[in-house]
Amino acid sequence: MVKPMQLLNIMKALNNQARLDILMYLKNPQQHFKGDLNYVEKDSVCVGIITKKLNLSQSTVSTYMSILENVGLVCSQRKGKWTYYRRNNEIINRFIKTIKQQIGD
Repeated sequence: MVKPMQLLNIMKALNNQARLDILMYLKNPQQHFKGDLNYVEKDSVCVGIITKKLNLSQSTVSTYMSILENVGLVCSQRKGKWTYYRRNNEIINRFIKTIKQQIGD
C-alpha cells in the first residue's frame, strides 16, 4: 500500500494531462516513440524525445519529470549528457491497489 501522504502527492502529480500522457507513453515506449528508437533503451526514454513528443519546452518537460520522479512514478538514469526515464511499475501498481482498497468496490 501507498502511505496517505504519498497517495495525495501522486494524485497531485497525476492532475495534469501531459504528465498522464508521459506515463502512458512510457508504458510502451517502442509503440509511442517508433521514429526515435535510437533514444529508447529497453523501457527507458531520453527526455529530449519526450519533449519532442509532447511539443513542450525542455524546461516544462524537465519540471514534469521531476514531479513524477519525486513521487516515485518514474526513475531516471544519466547516460552521458542525456537523462533517460522509465516508469516505476512497483509504485504505480501499489498506487492502483491502494486506490482500489480505499475507494473501490
